[in-house]
Amino acid sequence: MQKWQIRIGLSIGVIVIAMIAFVYFIGNNVPTDDPQPAYITAQATNRVKFPKLRGTNLSFEQVVIPDDLGDNVKLIVISYDDAQQPTVNDWLPPLEALNEKYPMLAGYYVPLLPKDSADAAAFIIGGFAALASENERARTVIVFTNVDIFNELVGIENKDEIQLFFLNTDDTIVWHTSGSYTAEKLAELEAQLSMILTEQE
Repeated sequence: MQKWQIRIGLSIGVIVIAMIAFVYFIGNNVPTDDPQPAYITAQATNRVKFPKLRGTNLSFEQVVIPDDLGDNVKLIVISYDDAQQPTVNDWLPPLEALNEKYPMLAGYYVPLLPKDSADAAAFIIGGFAALASENERARTVIVFTNVDIFNELVGIENKDEIQLFFLNTDDTIVWHTSGSYTAEKLAELEAQLSMILTEQE
């Protein structure tokens, strides 16, 4: 075997080992904490704060939701598996248009995945990063957690549909809907957003 063939073989071996080490490192270092419940703000309104979730953005940085998402009103879109991506995509254009009208609205996409899929985190996060636009990349946080606990905390019965949560400035859930985009749902969201902004004036 020629020396150059040996060098190429060694180089490929080093690259493969480095890739395996990277995948292992990411899989063992992405957060997989259970959702942390928040208190009920007022018995009269029966509203709850959005649970704390620890996730990873598409730059492989850890993010605490909603704490690290700023002090403005927020819209969080939750999906449970990749089959729901077309539904998420249908929501994005009208939500982006709403965001242009109300730039103080901070919107985030949070794929909520079971803990046992964290071993493949490098591939999952990398796949999202490869497909996301620059705007989507900045607003996407992947969370590996106990999905059933999250659903119980926010009163969701199943994982069949995407969920949208609108939070006020203290991260209380003031509006929620699920499933496919409709103009009526968007109008409800805009009405809630307008009302909160009016109260802040």
